[in-house]
Amino acid sequence: MFTVQELVEMPYVSLNKSLHDLMNKMFKDQISFLRKLVKTKSANPYTPEYNNTEDPIEREVADLILEKANEYGLSYKEVGRTKERANIVIEVGEKDGEHSLILNTHMDTIVPPKSYSFDPYSGAIKDGRVYGVGAADAKGCIASFFYVGVLLELLNIQLGGKVVLEFVVDEEPGAISEIGTKYLLQKGIVGDAAIIGEPGCKIINVGHRGGYRFKLITYGEAIHTGSLMWERRKRGRNAIIDMIKIINELSDLENVLNSVNRNAAKNYLFKDRKIVVTFPAIIRGGENVNVVPSICEAYDDIRLVPGITKDDIKRAIEKIERLNVNYELKDLVFVPAVYIPPQEPIVKILKKNIIKVMGYIPRIGIAGPWNDGWIFINKGIPTICGFGPIGGGVHGKDEWVDVVSVKNVTLTLVGTVLDFLGFS
Repeated sequence: MFTVQELVEMPYVSLNKSLHDLMNKMFKDQISFLRKLVKTKSANPYTPEYNNTEDPIEREVADLILEKANEYGLSYKEVGRTKERANIVIEVGEKDGEHSLILNTHMDTIVPPKSYSFDPYSGAIKDGRVYGVGAADAKGCIASFFYVGVLLELLNIQLGGKVVLEFVVDEEPGAISEIGTKYLLQKGIVGDAAIIGEPGCKIINVGHRGGYRFKLITYGEAIHTGSLMWERRKRGRNAIIDMIKIINELSDLENVLNSVNRNAAKNYLFKDRKIVVTFPAIIRGGENVNVVPSICEAYDDIRLVPGITKDDIKRAIEKIERLNVNYELKDLVFVPAVYIPPQEPIVKILKKNIIKVMGYIPRIGIAGPWNDGWIFINKGIPTICGFGPIGGGVHGKDEWVDVVSVKNVTLTLVGTVLDFLGFS
């Protein structure tokens, strides 16, 4: 394997001859970097309700990326509201060029489930897979995207624009963060198109479902369960019982919303998907076993398709008014279902390069879970809502990513950048 210095000093040769050779020479280093990323903790425990911009969740991963950028001579900047949770932006190509392509993925991971059968931060490699929390979501994407920049830099290609690599913070709590992708857009870092790094390369996701999350709180009256007033039901009210009434009342919410949506214009990309209601997704209440519960909280998660609005959902929920319970509804997350036309240049170019590198024709579809793609699309930037290495166990136990697909995704994206921006 060449040293970094030898690669930097390597004379320009035919692109067709050098790209795959260089990738093969870099592959061992790329997988070593991936394993270091997995071993480096960046578990995000926060929710849309509770967050902390000073907690350096992703800082060690960011520092690892910066260390590698310095090794290969890539220029970078840290862009964030705080140093502790700064986004890393690396630009390769014509810095002042009119055209740009954004490759965006996130540095944070979920908190690993306790059901892991091995150390979730092991970064172990076995049977062609790297194992550990975040291996697929999205540290495999980080490794692929980063080496897109490395290959383009070392090949000394004159791009007709620039590729912007974005490694962002705080995606996991719901892809609505004000300090990650949204913050970069607010700072004027925009592009002609974008690709979001999420696991999977069999489908070109030209959109994703949306979502609405809310918290319902019922309020009762606390009183000692041994008191005479509770025995005679003259005082006290059980907030958990009131929540059960609401749960029963909303048991048909999914059917109601899908019925509403059948009457709305529905994009053909979502024809096999429906609105899914998970209520309650979390429920908790009560203070002590000998106290009548005075409060109960329940969380709802609704997965949306085009044609349904937050107002439609609110109208469907309002029927609980007739239950005569003391409750409060708090909005937590609303993300619209989004999509771009499959005829967009970025879609066609990515498809062409998947066929060229991976040897199969990808399906055009939409992602079930949402991601930061909607933020770009709402700004008018055509965006692929999820493309990355093959993996499994995502948001579950024993997560893994396929190492060969890390290389193949890198090569596919290099070709996509060259075709999208042009080069000489």
